[in-house]
Amino acid sequence: MSNAYEVAKAGGKYSGWLKQQRILPVHLLEKAIRSFEKLIAEHESWLEDPARKIPDFYCLHLNQQKHLLEKHWPDDIQRNRDYVTILKGILQEKRHGDE
Repeated sequence: MSNAYEVAKAGGKYSGWLKQQRILPVHLLEKAIRSFEKLIAEHESWLEDPARKIPDFYCLHLNQQKHLLEKHWPDDIQRNRDYVTILKGILQEKRHGDE
């Protein structure tokens, strides 16, 4: 199975984003990775305790709760994981010339 970096590099999902990130210097790529990893951890904490994000979470309609827990936040986590994978691939290219 291909990872997000390989898919983007082949012109698939996130290929435009990959091209934009390739022009960044290493220190900004590393900073972006840290930021996305922080977002992932934050979203994971919301899945564990949704009231951290929405204090009255349990007053929301059950469909809204389910959407946040099963779709919205997991999708955000996956997207950010894909971004991290892509950025790490770009770093690998820059450091080792792997194109």
